Amino acid sequence: MLSRRLLVRGLVDLLNTYGHLGVVVAVDKQGARYYSFHLGALEEAVGALGEDVKRHNQGGWSASRYQRHEDEAAKSNLKSFVELADALTRRYGWRQLILAGAHDTVSQFRNMLPKHLQKLTIGTMPLEPDASLQEVRERAEALAKEAYERRTLSLAEDLIVQANKGDAVLGLDATLEALQNGSVYQLFFTEDYTLPENRVRRCAHCNYLTMADVEVCPLCGGEMRPMVGAINTIARRAIAQGASVFVLAPDNPLENNDAHIGAFLRY
Repeated sequence: MLSRRLLVRGLVDLLNTYGHLGVVVAVDKQGARYYSFHLGALEEAVGALGEDVKRHNQGGWSASRYQRHEDEAAKSNLKSFVELADALTRRYGWRQLILAGAHDTVSQFRNMLPKHLQKLTIGTMPLEPDASLQEVRERAEALAKEAYERRTLSLAEDLIVQANKGDAVLGLDATLEALQNGSVYQLFFTEDYTLPENRVRRCAHCNYLTMADVEVCPLCGGEMRPMVGAINTIARRAIAQGASVFVLAPDNPLENNDAHIGAFLRY
């Protein structure tokens, strides 16, 4: 039981960083490749081809007509590639999207994405057309890790600000109270944050949590017992309530404010 509890924060971190990750490789304006990864495992790889786009060297009156046709074909191809990306996002529940390939093509492709896919896009990366699956996965995971660390750091900084406004809480006592009220929207804690066994007590009957040194549960009268692995229990309970959980690297804004744990509150 204890070993399973210790896995909670590690699993949360893995899911947030590498879970449901989609990679779209815009090889050029004629073809694209799609990779769906979950926790490092490839779920599916899909290739797509569009209309052939060729640049003609003819001059004279026909040059502009050829140019217009080629531009329209390239745009049509990218549009169909965007539609497939949208379909795959729904199929695999992508929560993060990475765009790869030549800079100009990736930039144009990104601008054509609908807003909900743009919000999922965590970054872009240059990639050669003949890149192997291993290279795609390794570079995508490295980018995902960097993006997650940037995001959590930014959210933690905002958490400090919002706590002063009453829209968030800092510290174990306030976080426990919010959790008991079911008002935790996003939970944050430092990855190496641990608590002494008797710091948090749990009711053996109704699972009420408290920092108070009491023997009897104030809610149901059940026996209050010291907890082992309290942070993992808090994380599991937050997830069960539909909250998001984020694990922060050391030397983060919460730790620097001697809080170590905190949460954004539901409206």
